[in-house]
Order: sequence, then structure tokens, then C-alpha cells
Amino acid sequence: MINQTDRERVSQLIEVVGIDNYRQMFAEYCRSAPFMAREIQQKSTQRHQLHPLKSMCYAVGLQSIGLKIQSIEDLLSQGAQATASTYIEHLEADIKHGIEYVDNMLGFL
Repeated sequence: MINQTDRERVSQLIEVVGIDNYRQMFAEYCRSAPFMAREIQQKSTQRHQLHPLKSMCYAVGLQSIGLKIQSIEDLLSQGAQATASTYIEHLEADIKHGIEYVDNMLGFL
């Protein structure tokens, strides 16, 4: 799920905003994103909740997860609720995997 593009994007963000500012952004992402993913699984107003979560993923450099959320939004706008739901079920795990990936990456800096 996480790929080289994510690693490059995280590195670019750290270079632009600095390691301390990135750590603060990432800490907020770690606190909020898993909770938001759980809420999305439980609510019928998923499209409105997906957009802020997608923005958070892009903000911390997890482009692959942001793109997955965009795909879910597209499916929902096309009325493919059942298909979107299968992706939504795995969203929290994807986010946790992304957190582990970036956390490990930050440990090497």
C-alpha cells in the first residue's frame, strides 16, 4: 500500500517545513486519522467525512492513502456504495500501516 512516492513526499515535506513542524503535523494525524476512519465506517454520511481525511493524508505525505480515499469518494458519487464499503472497511488498517511506515521513517532521521 505505502510506496516510494509516499517516502519521497514525506522527505520533501520534512525538507520544506522542518523536522519539528512535520513531527507536530504527523502527531496530529496519528491522533485524528484512525478515529476518523472508524467514524466513517459507522456513518451514512461518509462522503462528507472522507474529504478532510484525504486532505490529512496528503498533508503528511501519504499520497497512496489519499488516492485510495479519492477512489472511495468517486465510487460513492457514482452510487457504488457496496464497492466503496469494501474499501472503507480496510481504511483504518491502511491508515495504521501508513502511521507505522512514517513513524519508522522518522526514527531513522
